Amino acid sequence: MKVKHKNLYNIPLLIFLLFFIPFIASGATEHDNSKMSFTLLGKVYAIAKEEFYGQFDRATILKGSINEVKNFIKKSGKNPDRVPSFQYTGNEEKDIDSFQNTITKTINIYSKEGLREKDILRAALDGLLSSLNDPYTIYMDPAYYKQYNQTMGSSDYSGIGIFIEINAKKNNRITIVEPIEDYPAYKAGLRAGDEIIEINGIKTKGMDIDKAANLIKGREGTVVVIKISREKASHPIEFEITRTKIHAKSVVARTLDGNIGFIRIRIFGETTKDEFEEALSQIDGTKGLIIDLRNNGGGLVEAAVSICSHFIPRGKTIVTIKEKNKEDVKTSEGLTPVNKPVVILVNAYTASASEITSGALQDYGIATLVGKNTFGKGCVQSITDLKAEGAVKITIANYFTPKGRAIHHIGLKPDVTVDMDEALAGRNNDVQLKKAIEMLK
Repeated sequence: MKVKHKNLYNIPLLIFLLFFIPFIASGATEHDNSKMSFTLLGKVYAIAKEEFYGQFDRATILKGSINEVKNFIKKSGKNPDRVPSFQYTGNEEKDIDSFQNTITKTINIYSKEGLREKDILRAALDGLLSSLNDPYTIYMDPAYYKQYNQTMGSSDYSGIGIFIEINAKKNNRITIVEPIEDYPAYKAGLRAGDEIIEINGIKTKGMDIDKAANLIKGREGTVVVIKISREKASHPIEFEITRTKIHAKSVVARTLDGNIGFIRIRIFGETTKDEFEEALSQIDGTKGLIIDLRNNGGGLVEAAVSICSHFIPRGKTIVTIKEKNKEDVKTSEGLTPVNKPVVILVNAYTASASEITSGALQDYGIATLVGKNTFGKGCVQSITDLKAEGAVKITIANYFTPKGRAIHHIGLKPDVTVDMDEALAGRNNDVQLKKAIEMLK
């Protein structure tokens, strides 16, 4: 079954778009199952089969879908033992028929006990996607997708000023990539690497990043309670933080002692290209350049390509995006060249578009990477618009550096390793920055 959809490399790469979405009203975290149907279930199955970049095992997916239905029935206080068995044959047509018969019979049985057909179908859909074992692939129901579209791309929102990501290396926990300097989360003491375990008393285990972001945002002046787990802390720590208006400039620049230029890129957003070029003009005439990508969760591919285009000759490969059945090679635009030694600072929360930039400049020998091994988020999602039925966000590709190095779940190894707590980046005793300055003197 073919389904028309759009692949948006701008959308997935991280929290720029996920986190720059104003708060959705409290009810939006509840499922909107108004459009659930077997037809929708079939569409999502077909899209995943055609587009998902990873293993698509029909037996695992269909059995996982039914297991999630059983979990839903159990959580609803009903006995799941009466769910009919699913017989896997190895023939797709027969397997789909058997699956549909199992779900239909389940609906007939449990609707008599007060469970709604649409809720059972939603459990089947969520189980199907979760069986792909990819935390970035989710269904966006109509209510959520409507709000998502209304506000996508906004750079101002009301919240506490943090970037978050799903850390696949740590059981898909919601992890703070960066608290933005001078905003409430930063002032309260939240740090890069803190794992959010509760938001307003709601446990985040198994929660997707969209829902976590929505719970954290809220009206200006209201309070959100964040409970975190911190490495080396003996117990969870709770923070009560008042939300405020957030506007995060993506690039800042200054000249350091020794006539060394310093550019900090916080995110790769819609304005980053112009802001980076302005920053270059501010440090014109310096003898070396430090680009700080620590705690930078990424953003737009196009922004990363623009940054790299100031260092890599026109037409040279910057990143290869490998989909299931094709490749998309992004090449340099050949922008005004920067001809000076470059050091890039990276750490465990340098991710996605930051890794594209770091990996490309490292491959060509243009920049020396200093710090710690990077995060390892080298996958791409697209959003398939299902109109009134919502949308599905699915991982469709992985990134590879110009030399063909994989990023996903691996990250980039720095040329010079300097161990340091991620929370100290940009603060006193920043030994990674000191090392970069020493190398450029």
